[in-house]
Amino acid sequence: DIVGSDKIPLANKSESLVVAGVPAYINDIRNTLNKIQTAYKFFSSHKRQDVLRDMQSQNEVDRFRSLKSHCDTRWSSWLAAVRDLRTTLDSVYQSLIIIDENDHSVHGSDAGQLASSLQTFSFIFCLEFLYRVFTITDCFSKDLQSAEIDIETARRKVKIVITAIEGLRSTYVVIPHFRISGHQLYHSLAR
Repeated sequence: DIVGSDKIPLANKSESLVVAGVPAYINDIRNTLNKIQTAYKFFSSHKRQDVLRDMQSQNEVDRFRSLKSHCDTRWSSWLAAVRDLRTTLDSVYQSLIIIDENDHSVHGSDAGQLASSLQTFSFIFCLEFLYRVFTITDCFSKDLQSAEIDIETARRKVKIVITAIEGLRSTYVVIPHFRISGHQLYHSLAR
């Protein structure tokens, strides 16, 4: 009986172990999405936004970028929320440390806990992974909304998305130094 179990019996044990580990990865992704929303909510006060803006003014890379919330019904809002935290992560982290050190209320300890959680391997890996998946699927979603789309073009685009997402397993896409974006990968495969 596998109902309610996170292990599915398969032909060999190595396959069972891989399937058994899937819920942990899903939790990591869910936790990453929750932390993105938590960071957005944490910096929703004007006082904390000022600390973040001051930190951003010192960092040229993420200057003038604000954190975004997601909307469950708008796919592109997920991409915007992930992209903007990914871009401003250094400033967000540094701001959280400053708030943690200077705010002796409950918000200071919240800032310290959030800062620690944003520096874990799991969070950073999932943030990068989600950015790439959402970039690929956002392009696909926009293509499907075109008035000129037909069923054959849609099928071809589905295959492109599958290839692009499978490409995320490849070393050349995962290594951050290479910096091929999901958008570039999707459109290079669409040609």
